[in-house]
Amino acid sequence: MTGASKNSSVNTESFLNKQRILTHKLVCFNLQISSKCFKTVEISFSVLELCFFPLKILKMFQFSLTTSVSVPSFATSYDLSLLLSAKFVVGVSQSFCFSSGNEDFVVHQILPYQSVSVDTFNSKNDVFVAIAQPSMENCMVLEWDHIEMNFRSYDNITVLEAEYTVFSSAVLKCLQRQQAPACSGQSIVGCKAILVGDQVFVVVAQLFGGSHIYKYDESWTKFVKFQDIEVSRISKPNDIELFEIDSEMFFVIADSSKAGLSTVYKWNNKGFYSYQSLHEWFRDTDAEFLDIDGKSHLILSSRSQVPIILQWNKASKKFVPHGEIPNMEDVLAVKSFRMQNNLYITLTRFIGDSRVMKWNSKQFVEIQALPSRGAMTLQPFSFKNNYYLALGSDYTFSQIYQWDGEKKLFRLFKEIYVQAPRSFTAVSTDRRDFFFASSFKGNTQIFEHIIIDLSL
Repeated sequence: MTGASKNSSVNTESFLNKQRILTHKLVCFNLQISSKCFKTVEISFSVLELCFFPLKILKMFQFSLTTSVSVPSFATSYDLSLLLSAKFVVGVSQSFCFSSGNEDFVVHQILPYQSVSVDTFNSKNDVFVAIAQPSMENCMVLEWDHIEMNFRSYDNITVLEAEYTVFSSAVLKCLQRQQAPACSGQSIVGCKAILVGDQVFVVVAQLFGGSHIYKYDESWTKFVKFQDIEVSRISKPNDIELFEIDSEMFFVIADSSKAGLSTVYKWNNKGFYSYQSLHEWFRDTDAEFLDIDGKSHLILSSRSQVPIILQWNKASKKFVPHGEIPNMEDVLAVKSFRMQNNLYITLTRFIGDSRVMKWNSKQFVEIQALPSRGAMTLQPFSFKNNYYLALGSDYTFSQIYQWDGEKKLFRLFKEIYVQAPRSFTAVSTDRRDFFFASSFKGNTQIFEHIIIDLSL
């Protein structure tokens, strides 16, 4: 070994310490959440040390290079004969912040199929998810495998042959109207699990052939058809929302057709029957049930008007108009969440600004606007007292925001790539936390929420 190479050899302990420091600072930078910030110091690296440093991490830094020789781009190639004695001084031009925790989301599992929605439920101490697969005309039910530590196939709720005939006829008519993008295999749009006592049901909402309810049959160890939902009432289902009032079970289907009739269904110990039609001709896109000051409410978002608020009337036992959320036309989805005893909602818009709003005892007031570029969902979720928002995008990377308790705002935490995301769903097992990212055009991805241990 030559003298130059000896001088440039990697001191393992020193290098690992430098790598740990930079990695820690990079993680903190990505989180952008902190109570204590600091400016980075310059750290000197030899070329050989840089060769062993993860390139994808180096590319994310803004740094200056000082060398003793002319240096070609090390991002594409290494010329050790020229760079053997070179020294790189890494100086990040921004301030980095230490976070109270070192959280991240990493890909845990990839499911090789498209999906538009994911629902989770627990049954007999096991964790399940129901995934709506529009191109395959079924609901895939997965179960968490405690041994393999992944989600495995459990059952497949498939459209019956008689139903498929109706569906095929509807698709044919749709294609004859030259609406191929809206027809090709886009049948099932939602699979919602309902637990009534020890019984497990799944509502399967379809664009064609009517919607149906399936029940888990212990003797067959699979889901079997339980009942139909009237086609005359639901023409174009867009969302299924489950809720309970006074120990009675309900669900509502938002109908997005031009003559849509969003309808509430109620369990009567034998089945689910239509209970209340909410309104017609409003092309509802989403329904969200929430408790406001101890009273039950529904918020309906719509393509044709601002979101409206309905309140449960205890005397009539029906929902009645209660108010609206002004200046928010063309909202695709509304979601609610609670944080530190405060009630918040998110309103998703495809283009423009999606909104985060807070209830102030009289009305919802805006606290933050998030620029949307092809967003179909802005989903709140939380793990281990960390509160997040996932903002989808059809045109670029989807963004995950984390709540900054000091700033009282959501700050950009991470960007992930999902093709045409349609939903983000949090799923927790006994010890691990995940979220499912459904994709209308690509694979469904499962991300795990992890805590990074940067100590040596």
